[in-house]
Amino acid sequence: MQVTPVPIINGVVHWKIDASLVSRKLTKRVKGLHMITHDLKKAHGIFSELLKEFSGRNARPGKSTFDPEQLLWHAAVLAYARVFASGEARGPRLNDHDIKKMPPDMQKAHKTLANMRHRYLAHADSEDYEITTVFGILSPPPHPRGVVNVFSGTVQIAGPDEATYRAAIALVEYVMEVVEQKRALAEDELLSDLQKFPLEQLYSIAIVHDTKGK
Repeated sequence: MQVTPVPIINGVVHWKIDASLVSRKLTKRVKGLHMITHDLKKAHGIFSELLKEFSGRNARPGKSTFDPEQLLWHAAVLAYARVFASGEARGPRLNDHDIKKMPPDMQKAHKTLANMRHRYLAHADSEDYEITTVFGILSPPPHPRGVVNVFSGTVQIAGPDEATYRAAIALVEYVMEVVEQKRALAEDELLSDLQKFPLEQLYSIAIVHDTKGK
C-alpha cells in the first residue's frame, strides 16, 4: 500500500486504510475527480497570471513561437483539455453531456480552448493558430532579373486577447464547481460504503503510523 501523509484530525493521529480494498470503483472515481481538480487549479493559476501580465503591459495578441507566455498559454490549455480526456489510469472525465449543460458563453469559451488543443497543440490541421509567409527573393534593378533565393518569415502564433483570458478563467471556475459537486457526491458514497464495512476487517487492514520519536 502506498503511504500518504499521516491523517491528523483534531490533534489525533488516525489510522487509515486503502479505500480501494473496500470499493475499487468508487475509489477510482474519487481519485480521478481529485486529479481533474488538480488540472483545473493548474490551468486557472496560469490563466490568471497571464491575464495580470497581459493587462499590466497592455500587450497585443500574436507572438512568436518561442514567447514564454505563449508556452504557458499552451500549457494551461492542455491542462484544461485533460479534464475531458479519457484514460484508463484516471477513469472519470467530463463529457459531452457536461458540456451541453454549460451556459452558452461557457460553451463558446470551451469550444475555443478545445479547438486550439485538437487542431493545433495535439495536431497540425489548422492555419488559424500559426501563420508564416514564404517569399521568393528577386534581384532588384539594375541587376539582371532573376529569383535568387527563398525566404520564410517568422512563425507567428495567434495569441489570446484579454477577453479570451477572462473567458477562460470564468470557464475553469465554472467547471471546478461542477467537478467539486461530483467529487462531493462520490466521497459521500464512498464514505457510506466504508461505514457499512465490518469494523474488524477495516482495522485489520489499516495502516498504522508509528509516531514515537517524531
